[in-house]
Amino acid sequence: MAQGFNMLLWSINPLSHQLDGLLVVWTGFLGVFFLCKNQWHRKDLHSITSKESTFQFWAIVLFFALVFRVQVLLAFPFLADDYQRYLFDGKLILAGINPYAVQPLAFPELGGAEIPKPDIKTIYPPLAEGLFTVAAWLGGTLWHWRLMNLIPDLLGAVVFYRLLNRHRLPGYWTVLWLWNPLILKEGLHAAHLDIWTLFAVLLFVYWAQQGRLKAAALSLAAAVLLKLIPLVLLPVWLTQLSSHRERLIALGVISSVIAVGFAWFLPWHPFANLAVFLQHIQGYGVLFQVFQNGFGLWDLDPEWSKWLLTSLGGALYLHWLLVLKRNPPKPTLCMLEFLVLLFVFSSMGFPWYLLAVLPWVLIQGHWLWILFVALTQLNFYSHQVQISSTAMTGMAVLVLLLAVYQQAVLTEGERHD
Repeated sequence: MAQGFNMLLWSINPLSHQLDGLLVVWTGFLGVFFLCKNQWHRKDLHSITSKESTFQFWAIVLFFALVFRVQVLLAFPFLADDYQRYLFDGKLILAGINPYAVQPLAFPELGGAEIPKPDIKTIYPPLAEGLFTVAAWLGGTLWHWRLMNLIPDLLGAVVFYRLLNRHRLPGYWTVLWLWNPLILKEGLHAAHLDIWTLFAVLLFVYWAQQGRLKAAALSLAAAVLLKLIPLVLLPVWLTQLSSHRERLIALGVISSVIAVGFAWFLPWHPFANLAVFLQHIQGYGVLFQVFQNGFGLWDLDPEWSKWLLTSLGGALYLHWLLVLKRNPPKPTLCMLEFLVLLFVFSSMGFPWYLLAVLPWVLIQGHWLWILFVALTQLNFYSHQVQISSTAMTGMAVLVLLLAVYQQAVLTEGERHD
């Protein structure tokens, strides 16, 4: 993995090694994943329960966790520029300007003409804007933002460890967080905001499992104020709560916190900006690419595939939630399956959107889901370096279908048990 990050970020010509480096990194991580899962299923814990071997194990894990973080934090942000918008928004707020109300192009003195999509107003919710403001106040550089992202990274590892204990899983699985390529590449190197969403969703799952209703509601509200997508978890959670009183409390806390967050910026808001953004964004989702190519072969507008796929995902979400009602008897962590569903049927396919589903993938997902995450990231970066990804897209679709089938088999087995 260290060699893979070196190829990816520190070789003589890193852009030419993006896919090779990622492939090496993911190969190493998949090996670690298989070892953890295999060791657990065999119940052969002797090699990591003696004091000497436990010390050696954690020394190795923490040493390479530090090595990987040094590699990604100090590297140039190849093929990543969203952080420029984050820092610009923070500078706007420090200057007393509402970022939802103005176009970045109007403020070239703050760098507004140099950020991605400078003609589109910001799309990020209020708590995200607050984090951007803190980063700008600290100095307004990528280095400051990356250091801030270490907070959800490291605190998330602690919460993940405690979540493992609640699921009666071995604590050494924390290595799957500390060495995770998605966290390291997308959360720390590319410095995407979604690492904060991951932390908020993780806290939500943790508190919900403990029955801490108000803490869980605050965490889910924070996740929505960071990125709007976790809002789809609210109806799922409400179906799990046992009484109308609990549902009213959860709904009241979440609605109040979200309303207060947006109140700071009213009458301007990000929703109209988001609609414009979605119309201009290019899609990299593997299912979207298949649909788009199919529409092109039939001389149909490829853009229709985006709305067809999104509508199909929404219909499946409602069917899954209201008709099948699969989720209520399942563990709280399984709510994140709905985020996987919406990601698969989204046209965007940005790998950092999968950060929020990592707790479920690492704890309850089987190896095919990890492989799908890896192929999604490889597929995205193959487009960025303009390498044909038809074979990789096909492989990702095949793995996705196998993963869904295997998950259905496991779910059916749990029902019989």
